[in-house]
Amino acid sequence: LGGEWLYNRGEPGEHTGLQLGALLRGAFGPGADAPSLPTTDGYSSQQWRVFDGFYQGFEPDVLVFGVGADEQAVDPVTGEPRSSPRRLRETLLAVREDCRARGRKLVLFADVGVPTSLLNVLREFEAGGAPLVVLTDEVPRPEVARRLFERIRPLLER
Repeated sequence: LGGEWLYNRGEPGEHTGLQLGALLRGAFGPGADAPSLPTTDGYSSQQWRVFDGFYQGFEPDVLVFGVGADEQAVDPVTGEPRSSPRRLRETLLAVREDCRARGRKLVLFADVGVPTSLLNVLREFEAGGAPLVVLTDEVPRPEVARRLFERIRPLLER
């Protein structure tokens, strides 16, 4: 979860979803895939509501929950930030509980520039057992899928 902008920037060959899907199929065979929600711009609580309301039927074995650098952007309608550390924590608690109830694994993902206050929330959940991939400016875009795959693969091999 996180939206197209978070995962599929650049040329199509650089899209994380496509690259990750290829890595998963190579390791686990046909049927392994890495779709992302078709929203262009997403933030945590919105992405969770969309997934929970419309995409649970996909029944993924692993849910990658991404947080973008613009997670706290100001909502033009309300004039308020669309997220906060408190809202992210509440959303992740709901996601973690849903994953536990469905026997699904959770992997966290933080894009370049995620504010420290939000990264700290992700690190709390990492300490609770959810693997976390944190990007920096030094990570080449094509490397993103490989880093996610390195966290996902052991979860699928269990």
